[in-house]
Amino acid sequence: MPTTRTRFMIRHASLVVVSLLAAPAGAQVLHDGNMDALTPGTPPDTTTYAGAWGFPDFYQANAVAEPTTRPEIFTVVPTSSFQVGAAGNSLHMINLIGTANDNYHLPDVWTPAITAAPGLIIRVTFNLWAVSGSGAGGGAFYVGGDNGGGGFSNATGDRTAQLAWSSDGMINYTNNTGVNVPIRPYTYDAWQNVRIDIDTTAHTYNLFWSMGGAPLTQIGTNLMFRAPNPSLSVNYDRVTYVQFGGTVPIVNSYIDNIVVTPIPPCGSADFNCDGDIGTDADIEAFFACLGGNCPAAPCPSNADFNGDGDVGTDSDIEAFFRVLAGGTC
Repeated sequence: MPTTRTRFMIRHASLVVVSLLAAPAGAQVLHDGNMDALTPGTPPDTTTYAGAWGFPDFYQANAVAEPTTRPEIFTVVPTSSFQVGAAGNSLHMINLIGTANDNYHLPDVWTPAITAAPGLIIRVTFNLWAVSGSGAGGGAFYVGGDNGGGGFSNATGDRTAQLAWSSDGMINYTNNTGVNVPIRPYTYDAWQNVRIDIDTTAHTYNLFWSMGGAPLTQIGTNLMFRAPNPSLSVNYDRVTYVQFGGTVPIVNSYIDNIVVTPIPPCGSADFNCDGDIGTDADIEAFFACLGGNCPAAPCPSNADFNGDGDVGTDSDIEAFFRVLAGGTC
């Protein structure tokens, strides 16, 4: 029979779990993901960054930056310039005279890099608007880091989740041999909502997508990294908006609201490791652990329930109640 203390804990859980279930598990690490603080104009260019968006010297030296003679390919524009009545700014990529030789990578790099770890998920969300006409596609987007190739190489572990919006109106994921595999059609001239959940241990990712105000649905499971040897994908420090001319020579699209969130490994609702999940005993064991009396080895449960490095905080309590109610950390 539940004790008075346990009944109080259960009641507390029921009161807070609804409001906590959707709370983020980590903090946004990307700067200038929504462009609103940036000044509309031709930057980012080879000589001028637009906030955190720009072309590092190594990109310029390897001819994967926007050409100095084509500053109009990547620009910051008012969102209202293509979506009537919209506020804020968006990042525009347009090349209506592109060729198969065009290969332009625009990264947003953050520091410090996120290092792959057991159970660590990196969640990337963004909106993309592909413009109809002129045989154009939406270009491509990838998540990655400098893993021996400077941040953009397709011969190392630099590129992980990579997507392409081709001119036939299809969303593709790019596998580890460079083949674009069609997933589903998209609609032009409207916002697409994209979520990528990268499993840094399994070196795969799940893909979620929707149009407009529709809820996200999963359209890809355990998709391959672009990296030919995914085990080399250890460091994550950038997202990249890119034109691969060999895949989509004509591009016209906008990107906005990019958020990168590390989701650390989480504890279990079977906190006392007795095989029964989410019981009174698990709740009591969790609060005992907060008081310094954690389950004995080999049970791995500890007071840093959300795995963020801070032990026994309000965030750990909130995460425990989320998981107890069937949510995520």
